[in-house]
Amino acid sequence: MKLTCAEGSADLVSCSAVSPRMADKLARQASAMLLFGPEPALGVPKCLVTEAIKNWTETQHLKAWIDLPGLRHGKLFIDIPCKKRADDLLKLGRHQLKMATVIYTGHAPVRGHLYTMGLFDGDPICRFCGMETETVQHIICCCEALASQRYNVFGRPTVEPKDISLASTRDLCLFIRGAGLLWLC
Repeated sequence: MKLTCAEGSADLVSCSAVSPRMADKLARQASAMLLFGPEPALGVPKCLVTEAIKNWTETQHLKAWIDLPGLRHGKLFIDIPCKKRADDLLKLGRHQLKMATVIYTGHAPVRGHLYTMGLFDGDPICRFCGMETETVQHIICCCEALASQRYNVFGRPTVEPKDISLASTRDLCLFIRGAGLLWLC
């Protein structure tokens, strides 16, 4: 081992090869010395730095999500960025991920969306209940014709968009399959 002496510390030891025991002794002596440089100097554990960076990143991500214009439907169903949801999405297969993306973004071939884009000439009323405009939000949250399937999956006949935000992605995919809505994807 080669020890290089810092300027001003040559009085402790001459710069030469030292044993591990001597290196420990020198390290103890150096840690007891006064710090040369800007004050205050504190040792910061790596875990605190990592946590601070993680918190800052999450705060910036949330701020960017909130400040991002548009995305009305996505913000309705996603609410705020969530690590658990991201992990759930990453565990899905390609087809299930497509289902979840269609629901979360509202870009499904439902009559209301197609009518708005000028791709559907008929009546945008829901094909299941015939009561409201057929949108992803209507189908997932409050379509009366799908209340029993919604109850089986989510435990309630109607749900709010914030409930979808809190529900597991697998439950959402289960609802789509159970209700026979695979054509949405």
